[in-house]
Amino acid sequence: MGTKIKQNAASVFHFFSFEKTIALPCEIVLSDKSLNIIKWALVEKKHDSNVQIQKKEILAALEYLKKEGKIIEVGTSWKIAANDNWVMDDRKSMFLGRFLESVLPINPENNISWYHYKKLTRLTRSYIKNYIYTDSTKTSFTTVCERVITYLIYSGNFSKGMELVRQAEKMAKAIPDNLLFTANLTARKAEILRKKGENQAAIRLLDPIIREMEKNATQFQLELAQLYTELGLTLLYNDNNEFSRAENYLQRALYIRQILLGEEHILTIAAHLNIANYHVQMGMGAKAIECTKATLPYLEPYNNQYYVANTYDILGLATFYTKDIPKAIEYCEKGLLIRKQILKENHTLMLESLHNMGQLLYYANKPGEAIHYFNKTYAGFKKVYSPEHQNYVITVGANAICNLSLNNIDQAEYIVLKELDKVSAYPRNSFNMYESAIEKLILYYHTSRNRMKEMKFIKVYIKLLQNRKTKYDYKYRIMLLSYVFLLKSQQKCDGYLWANKELSNYFNHEIQESVKSKNIKAGKYNDYAMLFKNKLNDFRRSEDCYKKVMELYPTCSTYLSNYALLLTSIKKQDDLAEELYLKALKLDQTNSVLYGNYAFFLQNVRKKFQIAEEYYQIAQSMAPLDAANLANYASLKLIQGHFSQAKTLISKSLMIGIPSPNRHTARPLFLSILISMFNHENYDDFLGNMKYLFIYNIDHVCWDNRELMSFAGKILNGSEYLFLEAIFNTINDYVCLEKLQSFTHWNKVKPKPFVSNYRSFEE
Repeated sequence: MGTKIKQNAASVFHFFSFEKTIALPCEIVLSDKSLNIIKWALVEKKHDSNVQIQKKEILAALEYLKKEGKIIEVGTSWKIAANDNWVMDDRKSMFLGRFLESVLPINPENNISWYHYKKLTRLTRSYIKNYIYTDSTKTSFTTVCERVITYLIYSGNFSKGMELVRQAEKMAKAIPDNLLFTANLTARKAEILRKKGENQAAIRLLDPIIREMEKNATQFQLELAQLYTELGLTLLYNDNNEFSRAENYLQRALYIRQILLGEEHILTIAAHLNIANYHVQMGMGAKAIECTKATLPYLEPYNNQYYVANTYDILGLATFYTKDIPKAIEYCEKGLLIRKQILKENHTLMLESLHNMGQLLYYANKPGEAIHYFNKTYAGFKKVYSPEHQNYVITVGANAICNLSLNNIDQAEYIVLKELDKVSAYPRNSFNMYESAIEKLILYYHTSRNRMKEMKFIKVYIKLLQNRKTKYDYKYRIMLLSYVFLLKSQQKCDGYLWANKELSNYFNHEIQESVKSKNIKAGKYNDYAMLFKNKLNDFRRSEDCYKKVMELYPTCSTYLSNYALLLTSIKKQDDLAEELYLKALKLDQTNSVLYGNYAFFLQNVRKKFQIAEEYYQIAQSMAPLDAANLANYASLKLIQGHFSQAKTLISKSLMIGIPSPNRHTARPLFLSILISMFNHENYDDFLGNMKYLFIYNIDHVCWDNRELMSFAGKILNGSEYLFLEAIFNTINDYVCLEKLQSFTHWNKVKPKPFVSNYRSFEE
């Protein structure tokens, strides 16, 4: 049993930050247990009740302050209950608030005061959670909240900072006229969200409170400056590239602080550094250096290593943009050394310093040294940031790129693939170095001709680009086209339809953007219509574009002919198609393509072979080197049984197409295969040429040669016709390749370029 001592006395605590003493007369009852707690000081234990504060915490804090010389004990001052918990009432809340306000340093942003905050954190958090409002306690409560929340943010303890903000918000509801306090709490909450990478949430939080505060701008200028600062920094790091808005808000904050606080105030210095940081993000190194160096004379008296380290970091990154990389490394090294002394190992600013060093060393062509820093940031950022944060993405990409520079291809590949799902889970407009790492892997495998790996990382890149907030940009288009090319080069159908659909969506988006900007005319709509029809097999969108063409320019023979070709070959609306053909011919009698298309229509739809031949001849007289018209005319000659004339036309068409093989070249090749089948001749050369065409990305366009296939079906036996039909269908639509690949003959033949393997019927 401990000895209890009871005494009544008037006692005084003297706080050095006050010129007068504050008397707290009360009764104290001390047990042996209590005396022991005081003796062994700083014993911290989490309180077990939301409405009570352990006396251990109070005693520990008091003893700490006594040892530090912050408090001189004149006598006893507090009545401490015999149990372990201290029940809060309004009088004790007032005393504790005054006590904390007096002993917590007024500048929590200065790292040299963090030691004091750390020792009082538990007591302070308990005070905030159990606060009881009175008019006399309001000032102490808001001051304590502001200081301790700021400390938690600057020391990198975001989760506890957010917890305390929310608790303070609950308590603030009991405080009348609390707009100023609410604004400060909102600014702190937004700051935490920004530092965690949740920029959109921060913006949604800041916009309404700023509008509310601006109604009384003259009364709340300093608070507005803080809100402007947070909004400016959030916009600066947001994905929407709102840089001009960001600068505007940062400049507003600086101007207010310059007027109200003067150039020498720490908050004004911080505002200048924010502007300098903006210049760094914009790549304006010289401006950033000028802005930062102007603050140094004012910063020195504060002995604030936190801001000094920030200054060196900004100078380092700014100097990088002036191309002086050795000097940039020197600055960043100084900042890193300071942060090592004042910050814990995984503090976000510590990790950013390590990353900056790694990046500068990488650009100094020292990847071996850079990888040391990148490995640390890769491990650290994963602990403190969610994949939503841009720094998480940056460090993953930086690590992968550095490994690529060191030729550690497998490690780079492992990192990119391991983090893909996490990184691509959050939409962004830019994926920074992670995107660059994938691009380099694609280029590496393309150069080394590893088509499987190249396709794999193109698919990875496509997945990444799909998760952009605005995915429809030039890179997405290029990756999709590359993906389609690789699919064809490897004779694969998987993914082809999907890729074509995505390309169609991309170009449709492009059309909508052109419509919004009022920058699209009939000719452009016609180009898109042909693209949708000839490359993407999106006939619905093709028709939509042709309808727009008809609205804008209904008297152009070329547009009428193109639309008619879609109507007859795809929609089977033959009467409307013929009406358009005849209208076009009436408007323009010098268009060879129009005559050839109408001849093909007469041949395959109306079966008027004699009239069709007349139109073919007119078209040929106008354009004797039109490979498509020659092939179509040759198909008519075959149907008519004029094989010799057909061979001559086919040979001419092939010779024209050989220098630049395209979709039209597939037609004379098909006719060559058909004639060889009729004559029981070997056609492997032609088949190899066809395979070459398919591999090297010809457009698979509908060639509605109905009569030709009907003619072939009457002459060829079942198996030959089925093989020929599979080739014909693949010319029309690439997805039919899967059926063609089921034929042994097709699989045995190797792709053959035209130049070395071509033989004409005339040889």
